[in-house]
Amino acid sequence: MKFFKKHPAETQNPQTYLIHFKVAVKSSLLLIWIGIIGIIHAFLPGIKWMQFYTSTRIMRGFIKLVESGRHISELEIEFKNKNIHIIYDKN
Repeated sequence: MKFFKKHPAETQNPQTYLIHFKVAVKSSLLLIWIGIIGIIHAFLPGIKWMQFYTSTRIMRGFIKLVESGRHISELEIEFKNKNIHIIYDKN
């Protein structure tokens, strides 16, 4: 059972296994959907509602991830050598 509970509790904003499961499945299905729309858009770029759908949804997901407060140290490591600064203020 420890195998299932360790990772969800390791981040800055711990979750239960069930909440982590729901968020992971929902996020993953959304990413698949966004990818499918992106592929369709590659072939049919003139469809108006698809023109910025993929990039907008990815940015919204990133903002949601930052606002969750769960991956701040991971973000700091990822952007450390890229001269990108993430300022996160939970207030």
